[in-house]
Amino acid sequence: MPKYVPDGKKQVAGSLPDNAYDRVVKGQAGTFIKAPHYVYVTKTIPANDELKFYFKPSASFATDVGGNGAKVLTGASSSKYVSFGLPEVGTRLDIHPTAFSCSNALSSSINFIYKSSLGGGF
Repeated sequence: MPKYVPDGKKQVAGSLPDNAYDRVVKGQAGTFIKAPHYVYVTKTIPANDELKFYFKPSASFATDVGGNGAKVLTGASSSKYVSFGLPEVGTRLDIHPTAFSCSNALSSSINFIYKSSLGGGF
């Protein structure tokens, strides 16, 4: 619902906030993200790669990356991820991860879909 602002004689519809629109975000592997409504795979995942997701909240993520201002969960922390193997192109995963792990080449093919808050939530 748009907010209404006065223009001197009547009220007119104001601009909507960013969360009023559906959006697609391409995250960076290993970094914390806001949990999406679902995940969509847009490219074939090579057989030598694997798609993994992290589902814990930000406090757990900060602990798992080792603190000290680190922002990327990699290396020894990879055991914190849940493997989803090699989903096919066009796969919609109805999951709500807070981070993901895969090769740099593959990370651009993982889309995080955020539905508008005007749609009634999850």
